[in-house]
Amino acid sequence: MTVEAAAGWSSLPEWLTVRAVVIDTGTGRRGEVQPWPYYSEKPPTSAWLRPEDGGREWTAPIDGLRPARGHPAT
Repeated sequence: MTVEAAAGWSSLPEWLTVRAVVIDTGTGRRGEVQPWPYYSEKPPTSAWLRPEDGGREWTAPIDGLRPARGHPAT
């Protein structure tokens, strides 16, 4: 069971899991989803992302994320 499922966050997209590679459509950046830094009974509205090769994390609205399959790294 994923952390997201255990927290009862069933409203999050299935593909949005920790370590999923996503595209932040607001910036065009590609990043890996990081663990949520806090526990909440409500699903988060933003995700913590980090570049695949490491680097500075950023947050992005979940509704602006897309799975990165088939997208070149930016």
